[in-house]
Amino acid sequence: MKNIIIVVVAVLVIGGLAYAFMMPSSPEVVPVSLTPGKSTTTPKTPIAKPSPSGGTTSASKTTEGTFICLPHKDTTGPQTMECAFGLKAADGSNYALDISSVTPAPTNLPTNAKKFAVSGTITPIEALSSNTWQKYDVKGIIKVTSYKEVASSTPVVSGNNQVTLKLNESVTIAGTAIKVGTVTQDSRCPSDVTCIQAGKVVIEVFMTAAGSPTKSSLLEIGKIIETPTLSIALDKVNPYPISTHKTTDSEYRFVLTVKVK
Repeated sequence: MKNIIIVVVAVLVIGGLAYAFMMPSSPEVVPVSLTPGKSTTTPKTPIAKPSPSGGTTSASKTTEGTFICLPHKDTTGPQTMECAFGLKAADGSNYALDISSVTPAPTNLPTNAKKFAVSGTITPIEALSSNTWQKYDVKGIIKVTSYKEVASSTPVVSGNNQVTLKLNESVTIAGTAIKVGTVTQDSRCPSDVTCIQAGKVVIEVFMTAAGSPTKSSLLEIGKIIETPTLSIALDKVNPYPISTHKTTDSEYRFVLTVKVK
């Protein structure tokens, strides 16, 4: 009987070892330290979320408008003074601008009345995964690839009553059309030359009021033309001359201040 028991125990031991040897090894367990309320992974932030129809909602196009500091949606209470750079399109929509891809990197982009054509990929605000731009009144964000100033067919009078005209270009203010007809004198000392006298530039300005004949007057920097309704001053003539280049008629730009009486 004793021998039978020993044989049975031996069979059981051998069977157990064989079973353990034939079982697949268990996967390695890596301990993870969890912080309550936080995800264990840091997801990448995509530029745009997928659209309901699949793909992304981004589109590449050229948009014309003026550079602005983006307005906040909530204008109640104290406002921060930062300028989040953007574009106001011709239809009145505002866009945030990502200019990180523009080479060379632009500096001091003008937030004035000058019109620019901005090319790049547009992502609608609802497709952005980040909440960074949600506080601004924007339709989306443009990842800018290039931009250029657009020549305006109609001169724009700025908030400080200034307007820039080319030769033979006119602007109508308070019913009077103003045009710079000719440069009668440009004796300014070139910037790369030392002169005894500074010289001056004189232009002929034509003014046509509704129902009245055209009148002309000579104007130079520091002088003023007075009409019954307007006061016209010449502030600057660009470009400033250099000795190695003669300014052509197409290059002249005349900055006038026109005030309505």
